[in-house]
Amino acid sequence: MKDLEVPVMRALLNDEQIATLTKGNIHRWVVPMPDDGQELEYPIIRVIEIDNYDRNYADNKPTISEIPIQIDLWVKGDPTELQNLIDQKMKALQLIRMSVTSDYESDTDSIRKIFRYKGQVKL
Repeated sequence: MKDLEVPVMRALLNDEQIATLTKGNIHRWVVPMPDDGQELEYPIIRVIEIDNYDRNYADNKPTISEIPIQIDLWVKGDPTELQNLIDQKMKALQLIRMSVTSDYESDTDSIRKIFRYKGQVKL
């Protein structure tokens, strides 16, 4: 089984513009909560593998893993610049965008963009 989270994380962290805009606030699986009395620093990116399943069998053995990945982006303000940079980076990794959903989170007064991409990895 192959993993896409690590290459996606590496690509986001190594992108100078994304790393600068997020101040490296890019996480795998969970966004760490700040200590009591402190607030989250925005923008935030989180990467999660949604599933990982085999495809394209030859001689009863899979030749490809298909891996849907979710990238969550939380911002205070306009998400356009970061969302475009994320999308460009995912396309450079040859991931296909399956969906994008926007949500306003009133408890944090932030916009959450939920991106779902699908990638294939040869086994």
